Amino acid sequence: MICGLQGLKRLPLLTSFATEIGQPCMMMHMFVVLRIRYLLYRCSEFYNINISFAPKPMKGDWNGAGCHANFSTKGTRSKDSGAETIKKMLIKLEMTHKKHISAYGEGNEERLTGKHETASMEQFSFGIADRGSSIRIPTETHKKGCGYFEDRRPAANCCPYIVTRLLVETCCGDIDLAELSITQGSDFKIKSMADVAGTGTKTAAEGKKKP
Repeated sequence: MICGLQGLKRLPLLTSFATEIGQPCMMMHMFVVLRIRYLLYRCSEFYNINISFAPKPMKGDWNGAGCHANFSTKGTRSKDSGAETIKKMLIKLEMTHKKHISAYGEGNEERLTGKHETASMEQFSFGIADRGSSIRIPTETHKKGCGYFEDRRPAANCCPYIVTRLLVETCCGDIDLAELSITQGSDFKIKSMADVAGTGTKTAAEGKKKP
């Protein structure tokens, strides 16, 4: 049994499967991703099959393959400061969107088209329970006003260490929010902490940032 492997499910793309990894330690997460890839490659040698982690291994009008990253900190999980912390992180993630996209895997432009449960790589977005956003805020996080969020931008062939580093640097680093203009900040659908905390009834479409 692989430590940290908590699930295996079939994806919409033909012959495509996804693994779910859960560990309290972030470093273990990254290690398990690479270990699973290694074991799959080794198994392919024995059974004479091809393994691909490409974002779009089969061209066509269907889903690609991603490596979604769930992210949280002590601040986002706090009932007192969770909503405020998440909002600040969303602003930082928007400001650094191009930097993240450039390091989130080769060929990701074939997957992040705005279709098939993806957001366009050209524009940052977020939404409550919205799988078509760059960042998905789970319904439970929205209701409680604290918890984690999911970065849906990384491709299946991304380096988990790079993705983790960028998320930590951006969300926990010293980015001056004062540099963000009032106009830029007002683009966010989440304009108050009540929206994040779940006192309203935002839907996935309503929660998503408008173009």
